[in-house]
Amino acid sequence: MRKYLSSLAVATVLVAALCIGSARLSDRARALGSIVIYGSGANVAIGDFSSAEIMQAQSTIPLPGCVTSYSVVLGPNVGSPQYNIQWDFAYDDAGLPGIGIVSGSFHAEPNAVNYVTGFAPFCVDGWTKIWLILYADPQSTNYRYQWSGSSTNVYSNGSRCYSTNFAETWNCDAYDLAMSITSVEATSTPSATPTGATPTAT
Repeated sequence: MRKYLSSLAVATVLVAALCIGSARLSDRARALGSIVIYGSGANVAIGDFSSAEIMQAQSTIPLPGCVTSYSVVLGPNVGSPQYNIQWDFAYDDAGLPGIGIVSGSFHAEPNAVNYVTGFAPFCVDGWTKIWLILYADPQSTNYRYQWSGSSTNVYSNGSRCYSTNFAETWNCDAYDLAMSITSVEATSTPSATPTGATPTAT
């Protein structure tokens, strides 16, 4: 069990708005825009690196509103990794990934921007730091996906951490990983949806 995950019931207590557990927003919700972290020149492992299973996480401060989609830039695969990439959004806990918000998976396209939509939107107020965590199911030795980014700090409101022991501990450094998070304005209470909706990627 990954340490940073918790029940949505606990996470809901910490949310300033009403979007946890919803599938879509009202048609009255208005687009706010995206926070984009640009980075190039470096690729970090998601999957097996010398028999260690690597998880990657990038923190960011999205625009206040409801997060409805995100994208990540993946580099070339190493070997032939299998299965989807798993992902989690989590709140920040003293500079590390904390309580889980929402999770899912997507089919990874190497050397491409991977767009992920269709998950339950969640809302944050101003200056709320969150984490996007990517990881893979256990792979053969040295089979891994790669998340592209920069080996220097190019984004002042976040940082990169990685784990080699299934999130028991995290190591952080000056890398920033290429991603974007899109938010819309919450103008009404979102409708409820059953759990287990499958996110999609294009």
